[in-house]
Amino acid sequence: HGLAIATVFTTVLRAYGKWAYAGLSELARYCGIAGDSDTDEAAAGRFIDAVDRLIAKTGAARPKVKIDPDDVPLIVLRAQAEARGLGLPRPFSDAELAEIVLRIRR
Repeated sequence: HGLAIATVFTTVLRAYGKWAYAGLSELARYCGIAGDSDTDEAAAGRFIDAVDRLIAKTGAARPKVKIDPDDVPLIVLRAQAEARGLGLPRPFSDAELAEIVLRIRR
């Protein structure tokens, strides 16, 4: 489970884009990764980059994920079912989520 999260986490954070900037920038400032003069977008980017570095440092480097494009609709269906009611920054459409899944496998 942890490796799966490490594999997808920052890709999904980046996909949230502007809907996550406020929360991620707050985390970045709290952790000393960004300053008050940084925009929320820049601070959020710094936080995501720091998480990427932390994942790499722990040895949980992202493996090459082999996803058959024919499996993407089922992955999207299951991910959408799990995401309902979690209070995420914003919901993704099925098409957006399919693109995220395909981005992860690159």
